[in-house]
Amino acid sequence: MDDKIDELTWYEIVFKQMSPIHIGEKNYGVLSETKVFIPGWTLWGALVNSYGKYRGGETKDFEEGKKLFENITCFYPKIDGETMFPEFKDGRLYMGDISKKQFRISYTDVFMSTAIDPIYVSAKDASLHETEVILHKSKDKKKNIYWVGLIGVEKEHCLEFTRFINNLDEIFIGGEISYGFGRMKIVNSQLLTSKQDLEKWNLSNNGSLFIDDKNPEPIKNYICLSDDIESINGRLKFIVQYDFAKTNPSIDSKCYCFIPGSEIYFRKNRNDSFRLKKGMFVIEKA
Repeated sequence: MDDKIDELTWYEIVFKQMSPIHIGEKNYGVLSETKVFIPGWTLWGALVNSYGKYRGGETKDFEEGKKLFENITCFYPKIDGETMFPEFKDGRLYMGDISKKQFRISYTDVFMSTAIDPIYVSAKDASLHETEVILHKSKDKKKNIYWVGLIGVEKEHCLEFTRFINNLDEIFIGGEISYGFGRMKIVNSQLLTSKQDLEKWNLSNNGSLFIDDKNPEPIKNYICLSDDIESINGRLKFIVQYDFAKTNPSIDSKCYCFIPGSEIYFRKNRNDSFRLKKGMFVIEKA
């Protein structure tokens, strides 16, 4: 095909959701809301964990995995063969053709739990907790939910990546895993062969940001705030990523970001360049 990808080898990965998943978003009283898509850093963490165990479970194995899966996008639901990319319309976030509100009505539910007082064998006071989850099938029980995203791999690591993916059966993502939530089974890994495939994800072949300044598409990944951004149609959010590899988790990165679905308009002569890292376009240092 034309426009071969030269610098990174990119794969489209598809998972089938096998149980409800919870990706923490906001808390409203006793309710923990879920995101309606999977951030790149969430999938990255799950893959690094699986890869480290696959390689032997030593510290160096997990460190290798951190680098191997770094060029990963956010993942989006794929239902009836259509990927539900985010987009803002009239100030409201849509997933594909339906609003975020309608997505929650059709594909989410609430799981209730409480702590038990062993002395009185009754619920502890103020322990009721409600967790919103994305169901693995729509509420009419007819539509399975799949998740699709991209991973870019350096050419010298493609063989190792392929071996791992071919041996990978399932992963667990998000919160409340002890309840059986977050189980996903890999169903497809497809090599991408053209730049056009990447541009749909706002990506150039080396993992840098691609945006058509004349006809900007809604971004598919978070993008850090920059003085070069002139205007937006979307939403800004403060994002903190943690490193849970240590006994005491530390902050890996933090910044204000425009969320997926936003339209970004740059100044004509921009200075900053952006590169994908764990589902976020971060500003590259000169």
